Amino acid sequence: MKIQTGAKMASQELSADQILEIARKLRYKWKDEIPAQIIHNEGDYKCRNAWFAAVELSGGICEQRGYLSEKSIEFYKRFCDYIKTTEKSARPTTESDIMLGNVALDGVIRDLEARADAPSQGAN
Repeated sequence: MKIQTGAKMASQELSADQILEIARKLRYKWKDEIPAQIIHNEGDYKCRNAWFAAVELSGGICEQRGYLSEKSIEFYKRFCDYIKTTEKSARPTTESDIMLGNVALDGVIRDLEARADAPSQGAN
């Protein structure tokens, strides 16, 4: 599955399993490395604004649907507040930016995995 970002991801009715797959790819397949040169739409680097938008969107969908624990919501909101208050899109990415995004994704992944492992409410 190709990772959808921005409006494409928001316009789809993604299942919890699909969101989990996207979150895992964002967390583990995208590179933490910050290249020396500024890149635009090249490679799966977490320093790209697209990565930050996808992290924010996937966490937001999970929060809206009630998939996140209070702790994960706290980390997700801390990430969103930090990105907005530091005007992330208008400045170079730092290792701290990526670290906060990774922490937010860790919460999303943990909560979605726990949800997948939980027995369904109608199970005998």
